[in-house]
Amino acid sequence: MTTEKDFGRLKPKISDRDIYYIEVSMQFNSELNELNFDKTISEYIDQN
Repeated sequence: MTTEKDFGRLKPKISDRDIYYIEVSMQFNSELNELNFDKTISEYIDQN
């Protein structure tokens, strides 16, 4: 078992075995995030 990222690198090297990976994702919940990620990034871009 490996991560989704390493799956692509390992699959060609270990082709005679079954390989399983864990799908990884990231999500920002603005309702729980006091800083409001999207707003913070937009303000940074506008200033630079």
